[in-house]
Amino acid sequence: MYAWVDLVDGDVVTGRELGAVTAHLHRIGHPAEGPVVPWFAEPLGRTRWESLLKAATDAAREAGALPTVDADLDTNTGLGTGTNAGPGTGRDPGLGTGTDPGLGADAGLDTRAELGLGADAGLDTRAELGTDAGSGADVRLEVGGEAEWGWVGALGRLLPELVALDALVVPPGTASLETCHRDVNVENVRRALDGGVVVLDWENCGSARPAWELAKILADLPLPDAAQAWRAYRDDGGPGVLAEPADFSMAIAEQGHLLEIYANRAMSSRESAENRSRARSRLRSMLARPLTIARIDALLATRDTT
Repeated sequence: MYAWVDLVDGDVVTGRELGAVTAHLHRIGHPAEGPVVPWFAEPLGRTRWESLLKAATDAAREAGALPTVDADLDTNTGLGTGTNAGPGTGRDPGLGTGTDPGLGADAGLDTRAELGLGADAGLDTRAELGTDAGSGADVRLEVGGEAEWGWVGALGRLLPELVALDALVVPPGTASLETCHRDVNVENVRRALDGGVVVLDWENCGSARPAWELAKILADLPLPDAAQAWRAYRDDGGPGVLAEPADFSMAIAEQGHLLEIYANRAMSSRESAENRSRARSRLRSMLARPLTIARIDALLATRDTT
């Protein structure tokens, strides 16, 4: 139904409201039409993560932000196939270019809060890009390059974790798929001026497992808010059940595709300065609070406290 709704300006819904709204949406149970698209189902895989870091490092070096390189990242990232390979096996599903499914330059898919991070967003841009103790890769940024290229160092440090996360992803199957919103977050659930809440931005709705959509929503929230959302979801009869790390497959897959698309946008000379700046801001916020195995464990642990 399309109708004009006046919204409460600047008001942000609570985790409890997000959980209750999601429970209501999932109780409707509209059948899925077709499989889950790769954006929400397939991880990047080791090969694409390595290629992304190399491209970012090369771009930063070309821009003059990486003046000192003590080892070749091609062979010393610690993520290769040799004895210094990083954790997890990952898998390379052979996805195309990781393009965003019909999304514009600022699609709002990064539902993590911007956190108000500036150029010195707490990312140690002078830390090693090497991904394990034996990698020997020490790539440091000039002070002048930190604002524009600091995310490269953060990505390099996070890469082993991202590869390990990919190994947790399992196919969604077909038995429990329903039509889900797939982008429920504080930007798309808003309070209406005449009371209640409304759910906006349905252009990305499609096939998904309700429990996995719930996990993606929780992953986007600070832990206390996630606990409130989960409690509200259960109290309001939400059918989704989270039981293991693999239930975060949808969140893991989307995080990878988002990091890839924002990284490519941030280092592309074909993008406008505004789009590159916006992509860097998204990368800073995502890399400041990424979804990790430890965070997944913490979210699952809230089952015993909610």
